[in-house]
Amino acid sequence: MGAELSRIAEQAEAARRAQADHEEAEQARAAREAAEAQAREEREHAERLAQEVEEERRRQRVAEEAAERATIVAQQEQERRQRAREEENRRLHAEREAAQEARQAQTPTPEEYSAFREVIQHTEGFFHVALSGIAGSGKSSLVNSFCGKHNMDLGAAAVGANKTNFAVARYPDPHPSSRFVWYDVPGAGTLKVPDWNYFNDQGLFVFDCIIVVVNNSFTATDVAILSNARRFGIPAFIVRSKADQHIRNLMKDIGYNSDDEGGNKASYFARARDQYVAETARSIRTNLQEAKLPDQPVYLVSNIGLQAAVTGRASEKMLDEVKLLTDLGGAARRYAL
Repeated sequence: MGAELSRIAEQAEAARRAQADHEEAEQARAAREAAEAQAREEREHAERLAQEVEEERRRQRVAEEAAERATIVAQQEQERRQRAREEENRRLHAEREAAQEARQAQTPTPEEYSAFREVIQHTEGFFHVALSGIAGSGKSSLVNSFCGKHNMDLGAAAVGANKTNFAVARYPDPHPSSRFVWYDVPGAGTLKVPDWNYFNDQGLFVFDCIIVVVNNSFTATDVAILSNARRFGIPAFIVRSKADQHIRNLMKDIGYNSDDEGGNKASYFARARDQYVAETARSIRTNLQEAKLPDQPVYLVSNIGLQAAVTGRASEKMLDEVKLLTDLGGAARRYAL
């Protein structure tokens, strides 16, 4: 009986150990499977990360390639535009040169020269001065001022709406000792007086001196006159007219109010005058450089100031009127030598 109990106990112990071994084996297997699953999950995660990294690199390469292509295209477009600009500049330069060449006055024949001298009644011992330029620049009023006249005086050159002549008008200086003869040349830029052949059509080559009257801007016609005067060896003066009007406009621009009795008019005038002088000189210098003409002074005058200078009266608002008369006198003396 005791032996039987002992055998049963041993069998129970063996069964328990077998169960424990089985459970341990199952736990080990579960642990292995869990480890394998974790390892597999980690591998898959790593693979996904690698794929994402590779995809990001691919997208970056695509973006870089696109950016590079865009840069190349932009550079090519910039180069194309630069070439187009250069070609346009060459074309414009060629057109300007062709236009400038077209504006060059042809050398007159002896018959043409004599005919125009007869038209202007060219007289030996006198200094014949043509006031030329575009229509509306103020030539007629300056002719009257050179003669010491007002626009409404008897025998004065017609101005503005009253002007109907389209031929050169002759005005001998009324001062008995003066050897100057002034000519009001029709303004260029109208249907009656085209600007493309102004110098030849108006016979400017027969004058002893040419005054180019400019107003608000320096035009191609003005350049053509100066260029042709230089070719023919005729002294030419650049005169900007209506200085008093331009200065008054600048005074308003910088704040002057004529209704303000307390305003410092003299101070505003001085500021506007200095600005007007500087801007005009800079503009004319730039235009002469672009036209490949040598630098020369520009005389800033007003009709009132010039008339005062001609008649020997003083004016605080004069600019270059006296200098202009002095330099014209010097040109006349050199002509007489």
